[in-house]
Amino acid sequence: LAPFPWPLKEYEKVKNLQPTINRIIDRVSRNSDWLHATLKETVVSDDFTRRLLHLYDNFPNPQSLALGLLRSDYMLDEPSVGENEILDYPDSTRSLQVEINTIASSFACLSETVSNLHIYLNEKVSAIEEEKLPLNP
Repeated sequence: LAPFPWPLKEYEKVKNLQPTINRIIDRVSRNSDWLHATLKETVVSDDFTRRLLHLYDNFPNPQSLALGLLRSDYMLDEPSVGENEILDYPDSTRSLQVEINTIASSFACLSETVSNLHIYLNEKVSAIEEEKLPLNP
């Protein structure tokens, strides 16, 4: 639960890219033909996805405005050149997106609580120098 040190350069890269990723997710979610073509094999064997697509088809959203609360999860990757060999040159570490989650709007208020939890845990285990933790109001 302690904050994990993340290279600032990678953080900035991901932060700057996120608005574009969010726009792509929004556009994909509004493209019925693409969703059907992409999910046609999945819905044959996955009941959950089949029911979601059924809801999508049968309960269209007539609203002109929408709010998407998305959380993207990233992992740091250190490319290797062979078994147990990590590339050891500057900037070889990179962020890879591993998951996108939608978040219920009722959970938006938890951001500050999680930030406070990280600060509290860091005080207990001294994992990171406090001045290196970004402010997260």
